[in-house]
Amino acid sequence: MRNEFSWQPSMEVRTREIESLTRDKTMNWIDKSRSEGLSNADIYLLLALASARYVDHHGPLIGHGTFNGGPLLRASSLLSSDFQDLALLQTAVYVTDLLADPRYGPYLLMEMEPVTETTEEESQQAFLHDIESGNTVLLSEHRLVGLLRHQNSDLRWLLTQVALRQYPENEHRLLIVHRAIQFLDDLSGWAYAEPIFRPAVQYLASRPDTTLFNRIKERMLTWPEEGMVSEHEVTDVVQRLIEVPYGEEPDLIDELIRQGIKGRTLYEAIALSSSEMLRRSQFDAHAVTGVHCTLDLMRGKDVPSDLRTLAGHLALSSQRSRRQKVSRQNWREPLHVSGTRVTLTELKNIVSNDDGGQLSAQAAGNYLLSGGSPRELARTLMEVALTTSGPFDAIHNVKMIWGLLQETEYSQLGQQSWRHLSGGARVIAETAATERPAGKAILSLWKPMKSM
Repeated sequence: MRNEFSWQPSMEVRTREIESLTRDKTMNWIDKSRSEGLSNADIYLLLALASARYVDHHGPLIGHGTFNGGPLLRASSLLSSDFQDLALLQTAVYVTDLLADPRYGPYLLMEMEPVTETTEEESQQAFLHDIESGNTVLLSEHRLVGLLRHQNSDLRWLLTQVALRQYPENEHRLLIVHRAIQFLDDLSGWAYAEPIFRPAVQYLASRPDTTLFNRIKERMLTWPEEGMVSEHEVTDVVQRLIEVPYGEEPDLIDELIRQGIKGRTLYEAIALSSSEMLRRSQFDAHAVTGVHCTLDLMRGKDVPSDLRTLAGHLALSSQRSRRQKVSRQNWREPLHVSGTRVTLTELKNIVSNDDGGQLSAQAAGNYLLSGGSPRELARTLMEVALTTSGPFDAIHNVKMIWGLLQETEYSQLGQQSWRHLSGGARVIAETAATERPAGKAILSLWKPMKSM
């Protein structure tokens, strides 16, 4: 007889509450949870666990409920308490909508018997083999349980390796792992690793594609030492990375390493190439947040060198990079940015009323080049995103802006780093132009709007 996954009694009660929620009751549930002593972080974790328990993870929105809360929680640190409420409300409505969607479940997470080999190393190799075979989804899940329960493995790097190898097929294959790892780290929540990562393994073991990885794995050059950044070299490398045909990015990276380009210069060029594509093409929040995951790995001090090397080579070779590079005829030339002074009020008005997004990208660039605060700009763009779109777009765009802010602040190129948030402004404006009705439905549930 199969049994349901064993939860702590209080956790089971709370996740069942989420399953029974409807949109109109979501804000009341958040308030009730807070009155019972739960923090925003606790509520984000509950939403992730409810998603892991109930949502069928074989559909097109696989895993979104389990890994989106972490980046939203981080991004909310920029926001006022009212907008933190709105970010949490958007996330909660997103999860309740998933649970009610007829394309999903309810998938009840069941207990699984652990499967292990004689040694931990053998178990990890079998896990990797079974995932990439594409034929043993459930066995892969059993192996995950064995590694977690019986061999107490810290699987962050093994799961990251599996996900990176599949990243070119779809950015979500890395997002579902990397963002979940960060989420569990932020909340000291590794006690919940099994329910959070089992959906990820279901996804990674379903139709895996490691074609590009297999082509480059034997000849990738080791990632170079960081060194000093060269602004001139960055400018040249950005153009080359944007122009190179899809799938040849890893070859160009190796060519640049042979030429002696240092790691920090390559890092800046990859980050700026991603944001430039955001400004010029229909590169979207999904695409750029995938690149941000690879950038996290490239700069992480504790990341194994082989994963840093792989992340650097594959960063710009995602599925959405391919889509944009094969349709270059639709790319646009960004408007000139000169540093003309723009106030945040003016910028917010532009972004909220700019169907094409180009004026918004220009205004954001001008704001930063004229000395504006990246954090204030990011906060403003997040507020527009949260108030002009429904849960799906709001969540993805806020994550995007948070990542672009991190790259802006990490960059050593003050005269070029404005391009990151400039590209984000374009996406926020275009989304607002089409998704405002979905945003209005959420605003009707938000307390500040109810009090007006």
